[in-house]
Amino acid sequence: FFLFGGVVVDGDSLEPGRVVRFCLRLAVGGPAIGVVFGFGTLFLLLLAVRRFEEVDTTLQVVTTIVSAYMSFFVAEHVCASSGILSCVFCGLVLARYAPPLLTNPHTIHTVWSTLEFVANTLIFLLSGVLAMKAIITNRSGVVLKRDLPVALSVYAALNASRALMLLVVWPAIAALEDPKTKGAGKFLSRKEGCVMAWGGLRGAISLALAIVVTHDHYDHGKDTAKARRGAQLLFHVAVQAFLTLAVNGAAAGPLLRALG
Repeated sequence: FFLFGGVVVDGDSLEPGRVVRFCLRLAVGGPAIGVVFGFGTLFLLLLAVRRFEEVDTTLQVVTTIVSAYMSFFVAEHVCASSGILSCVFCGLVLARYAPPLLTNPHTIHTVWSTLEFVANTLIFLLSGVLAMKAIITNRSGVVLKRDLPVALSVYAALNASRALMLLVVWPAIAALEDPKTKGAGKFLSRKEGCVMAWGGLRGAISLALAIVVTHDHYDHGKDTAKARRGAQLLFHVAVQAFLTLAVNGAAAGPLLRALG
């Protein structure tokens, strides 16, 4: 995202050497940092394993929260790597080794579920406010008569490309079912394929990335080309998120019932 975002917004080049270095820095550096933070978090959890002490449960909750955000911050802003991959691999390490150390898994799960709900709500709220601001602000670069038809065309192209991609990889998916080894793979039926092609929702992650680009190129309200492109990107991503939720999401139930 950031590689091609830099090309579109900043005019960066796609030289092979730069692309390889960029991918290695993100694909290798991010996971490595996440693994280090994961095992560091395990060590801290070992220091608070008294199951009947409420303070230890509180410490474990705080430790997991700090670990998640610090792994992202260090990878993204200190090491110029992938904060998302770092956070994911930190979570993978904890999911594999942390359960025996948790004093109250239910409490930790409840806290994280609440944080997830609040974060998702804030992302959708903020993206809606910024997208509407881009629409009503003359200097934002968003022109409804021009950009809305483009957004609708992109929505149709996204659905068509997803269906086409599924058709292309269908033989490979079907090959996973080995008739000699039951359970080695699951046959993908046509009904399941239809649901997969229709059910590709765009949500919090794409909106969050669009908000990042808009913020990075806001330039304190100045009417610059970068600020206008950032506002246009947020508008188009917000439209795709809205349409996939309002159309694909709303029609998913009737589609499932129709397919039986």
